[in-house]
Amino acid sequence: MISVGYILVTTIFVLGLSGAVYQRNLVKKLISLSVAQTGIIMLFIFGSYNPNHFSPFYKKDLVSYVDPIPQALMLTAIVVGFSTTAIGLAMAIRIKKSFGTIDYDEIESKMSSNIKK
Repeated sequence: MISVGYILVTTIFVLGLSGAVYQRNLVKKLISLSVAQTGIIMLFIFGSYNPNHFSPFYKKDLVSYVDPIPQALMLTAIVVGFSTTAIGLAMAIRIKKSFGTIDYDEIESKMSSNIKK
């Protein structure tokens, strides 16, 4: 049976992905990609959750315990996502200074007019 958590994760991911595809503003595209990444991270967290397992540091005599690898991978994904968002925002600032806009269509039209000259 599909839980409410997986429906929520799918909704968040689809909203982020559709925003990244349909938005013309570069900063809104970056925000949408961050939302989609949040959905993927939540998917990993929901998938690795098991209420019957505990941390190996909680009790020493446990036979089954939570695997710490998905948690470590998601922490890494959060750091990488933050870094790429910061770099993307820095690039958006440089694009704004160079072209005077962060709208994708306007940037494309300005670039094509520069190529034709």
